[in-house]
Amino acid sequence: MKWSLKHDTIFGRELLSWELWKYRSGTRERGNCFDEICKILNNIKEPQFCVSQKSLRDRLKILERDCKARKREAERGSGISPEYREIDQIMEDYLERRDEEEAKQGKESTEDRNKEYQDKTAGEKMRERAMERLAQTKKRNGHDEPRKRRHKSNDTLDYLREAAEME
Repeated sequence: MKWSLKHDTIFGRELLSWELWKYRSGTRERGNCFDEICKILNNIKEPQFCVSQKSLRDRLKILERDCKARKREAERGSGISPEYREIDQIMEDYLERRDEEEAKQGKESTEDRNKEYQDKTAGEKMRERAMERLAQTKKRNGHDEPRKRRHKSNDTLDYLREAAEME
């Protein structure tokens, strides 16, 4: 199928209506959205569509690339603004929302990694406490008692000598 400006515009409108940016690339939900968009587009009589999920993904990549190129060119431009089309606005909206969603998901994944790390360290500490001996537990809790000294025979003799001297 040869893509025209009408095809791109209709495809762009469907992208916005299905809010495709909410789903990560390669997920089942995003694939389901593309399937539904395929069904809708293939049922349109004018302009005629004959698309598959893969052709829509490929066209989306091309539109994204073209939109970014136009944006760079406009920023670098000589002051002459190029002709602005509806598909350009649609793709800018789509890219903005997608970037916002990716940033949001990136932030959430960072928080999830931090939480996992904290849970892991807490679990390791708990395992260490479960495996320590009674003396180590008392020492950790601050109930450290000095070890009792064993009495030697010299101690007994010294005691007897002191007792005899006192008498």
